[in-house]
Parts: sequence; structure tokens; C-alpha cells
Amino acid sequence: MNTIETHRFTNGLLLVLEKLPQSRSCGIAVGFPAGGRTEKAEVSGISHYLEHMIFKGTETVRNVFKAFERVGANVNAFTDVDSTVYVAECPQESAIESLKLWLEFLAEASIDQKEFERERGVILSEYYISEDNPDGLVEKNAILSLFNGHPLATTVIGSEETIRKISDEDMIKYFRSMYHPANSVIWVSGGFPLDRLIDCIEKQEHWTMATGAPALSYERFSPRSVPATEIKRQIKLAQVGLAFSSPTDSAWERASFQIFSSMLSEGRSSILRRKLILEGKYTDNLRTAISGYKEAGIFLTSFATEPSKTPEALNTLTNAIGDLKSIE
Repeated sequence: MNTIETHRFTNGLLLVLEKLPQSRSCGIAVGFPAGGRTEKAEVSGISHYLEHMIFKGTETVRNVFKAFERVGANVNAFTDVDSTVYVAECPQESAIESLKLWLEFLAEASIDQKEFERERGVILSEYYISEDNPDGLVEKNAILSLFNGHPLATTVIGSEETIRKISDEDMIKYFRSMYHPANSVIWVSGGFPLDRLIDCIEKQEHWTMATGAPALSYERFSPRSVPATEIKRQIKLAQVGLAFSSPTDSAWERASFQIFSSMLSEGRSSILRRKLILEGKYTDNLRTAISGYKEAGIFLTSFATEPSKTPEALNTLTNAIGDLKSIE
């Protein structure tokens, strides 16, 4: 039977272990409250940029991937609006060594100036690709419109202007401030005792230091009506999207959004998919995105259609929402 065990270190660092007695593999994740919402406007995108730089290694270890390969671990990371998380999957016998490696790389990351400038080109390339993706633009503008005036109104990747403006000094300062053990969480799943993990972390002095961490604050969110946003480009397909926000990310509201999503636009038999196909307006790329944050949740459904059929497709979308409202 799987069980959850936790340990809070005196400096605030939280360790969570999901015990999997029969498992032969292990999962590790180290997370920080650093994302789009924690950035100043002039350095928007710095959390995602920093995520890339962590994989450039330390003064003594330059190839993070090879270091993990030596212990049989696969690693990755992702940045969201309110967090950055570093993960590893490895055999059970190399779990402690894999955790040690992440603790080392995340404490001693070296922001090398040459590597920093080289990576700027990679980040800009990602940005340009995202700006050429109609589906991504629908989601981006839905978030900016629904959360306008609130810290959640942000993009993880930033803008071309901010990506070009961020300096290595900006990043070093942000790294030292936001990647603080007191505000971080370490998740582990595997079949070994909690004491072994505690011992591993306590041997890394940086992770148990008692120096102050930046205070985290979360503004109250109040949903409001927002106008429709239209982006005009010369394309063969138009991407149509509809988004809703909720005041909190409570379990009840997340469940409600999930049910709403399943009925409206998930799966082959969803109401919206059936209507669009029957009326000859649907082409492809129908998807749903649901996210929950500290103060708010967001639901987005979007699909592609021919530009000339966009007004009718919006009508169909409105009617599908109406059909859902009539279901008891």
C-alpha cells in the first residue's frame, strides 16, 4: 500500500516521500516558487531562462546530463506561472546519488557569461516558435485578458524585448533570491525509508541553512467580464478559443472544470466536437487546457477552423455552452 510521509526542516524546506514498497524505480522532483508571477515586468521570462541555465552545470561539473547518465537517471525540468520544477527518474539503487546531484546543481549553479549569451539565442528561438503557433497565441491572450491587472497575467517565456534585456547579473540575483531552500519542496517516490532522504539532505549544508527567504504573497482574484481579442494574420486556418476563470483553485472548482471540460471539448464524443463536425466547421486541433493556481483557476478550449467559418464556429461554441447549461 502506498503511503505519504513528510518532514519539515527547521529552515522551512519540505520533504515529501511517497512510499512505493514494490517499486524498482524512483522519481525525484525539486520545486521552487519561481515563475512568471514572481518576476518583475522588465525581466519577464527570467525563470524560464534560469531553468535552461541550470543545465549548464557548476564550476566543477559542466555537463549535467552526463552526470545523471552515469547513475542511470533521466532528467528534465519545466517552468510554469508559479513554479519551476526539476525532475529525475532513476533505478531505486541510484536514487540517493541522483538526489545528491540535483541538490548540488541547484545550489552551486554557475551562470557562465558565454553560456548565458549562447542560450539567449535558444530562448529567442523558442519565443519565435510560440508566436507562430495560433493555438499557443489563443492561450496566451486568454490568460493576459482574464487576469489583466493581476500577477497571474503573465507569460512564462516573456517577450522578445525582455529576453534580450535580461543580463547575467539579473539572473544571478534572481537565482540567489528565488532558489532558496526555505521556500522549496522536494518530492520523492520510491521504496526506501524517509530517514535516508533526510540524512542525504542534511549533509548538504546549503539546503538546511537558516537564512531568511523572500516572503511569498498572493493577491485575491476577482473574475470580471473581458472583451473578445482578435489577432489578424495571413493564415489558412483560424484558431478559435474560449476561456473561463474562477476565483480560487479549490478542489471542488477543479473538479467542476474537469467535468465541464470532458462534456464540452474532451474526447471523441464531446458536445462541441459533435456539433462542429455535424455542421461542417471543424477541422482539427480541438483541445482543452485546465490550470489551477493559489488564487484562481482557468479553463480554455480551442480549435482550428477555416477563417470564413469563424463567425459560425463561434455561434456553435456559444450554443454548445448553452446545451451544457441546460443539463441537470
